[in-house]
Amino acid sequence: HPHRVMRKGDWSYYTNPIESINLGDIQLATGSVLSGTVTSTDGLALPKVSLKIGLPISAALFPGTSRGFDIHARTDEQGTFLFPSALPAGRRALELRKKGYLQDDLFHITINDQVESEINLHMKTMPFISGRVQYADGTATHKARVRVEDQRSGAMSSASTDVDGN
Repeated sequence: HPHRVMRKGDWSYYTNPIESINLGDIQLATGSVLSGTVTSTDGLALPKVSLKIGLPISAALFPGTSRGFDIHARTDEQGTFLFPSALPAGRRALELRKKGYLQDDLFHITINDQVESEINLHMKTMPFISGRVQYADGTATHKARVRVEDQRSGAMSSASTDVDGN
């Protein structure tokens, strides 16, 4: 395969306390560069969206663990992003975060052996609740804690009121 490079040598992984584990030959792949855009459901570009892809590390490297690492990207003012590292082929979970927006479900993307992949993603405006918390006599309740729970997912959010009860 033209995008794969085999490096021969004595590759080792060191543990703590120091113990050398010979890993043998390791195959290095160039991977795919992932880019794209994030827009709202009404088509507006979304700047400052945080994107995260979790990548597993082989259990051969870390016996008895399911360790991995995350690769991050962020959209620019036009809603475009580019992951800074080449990503290995496979099915990956992609998480998006932006205040005031939510991702319906976890996006699962398939990264193939192409040199470049481009995807377009959409986020929904987060529903919100607003109002005033007050005592029976109509005066504002300062520092009241309001908690909301999503019955479907169990997700919770809370906020405290300001001096005006908002």
